[in-house]
Amino acid sequence: MGRYVRYVDWVLLLLVTVGCYWLNEQADNEFELRTKYHPGWVYGVSLLVPLLTAIYFTRRYHLFDGGKIAGSMPVMMLLVGFLFLMDALPQFVLLANVPKATSAAALQELDVTYVKRHYAKTTYTGSTIGIQYGDKVLRFESSRTNYFLLRNKRCIRADIGQAAPGFYYIRNLQLAPGERRQASVDFWSDWGRGTALFVGICGAFGLLAWVVSLLFGKHLKKIRL
Repeated sequence: MGRYVRYVDWVLLLLVTVGCYWLNEQADNEFELRTKYHPGWVYGVSLLVPLLTAIYFTRRYHLFDGGKIAGSMPVMMLLVGFLFLMDALPQFVLLANVPKATSAAALQELDVTYVKRHYAKTTYTGSTIGIQYGDKVLRFESSRTNYFLLRNKRCIRADIGQAAPGFYYIRNLQLAPGERRQASVDFWSDWGRGTALFVGICGAFGLLAWVVSLLFGKHLKKIRL
């Protein structure tokens, strides 16, 4: 039994990670849109917690003495933990500060000023939606599917609020039956077309290389010799 006790902290780390991921998913399901929220304390906690965790596990299990794979684990803990907490901490602020129940009286008519795809370099990672709120346009972030849900809308009816200074959210988005399902279908259709184009281009280059090797392979060998 004693030999398994030393791995309890790994199990606790796994449970904490799964629990945080579950809370993150809960927030994603409840809040369709939210503005970016990265104050200084979010950066600090996102860096400090993974750093202390990596130091603890490195010292306890001598990870740098266990070869390349074990030695790379502290760096992976730091990087993955930082990115995960940068996304998760704003979600926790939403869950902690916003009441669960919403009434019909909280719904407002909101003008949509723009809907754009959001890219990280060349990868399609989500969407940005401009919402007129009072005398300013708020820039909300949302999922890839919600781009297809909102791209043709000029006005939405939803509950909008503020979870922290400068941190706005939209939830309880009112939709016609089947709209969300159609948006999902449109997303996967668009993804399929993009993937088919990429595979087609790769296949064409591969076929071209094969044809060139058949036609000119002997000449290329002579030139090399």
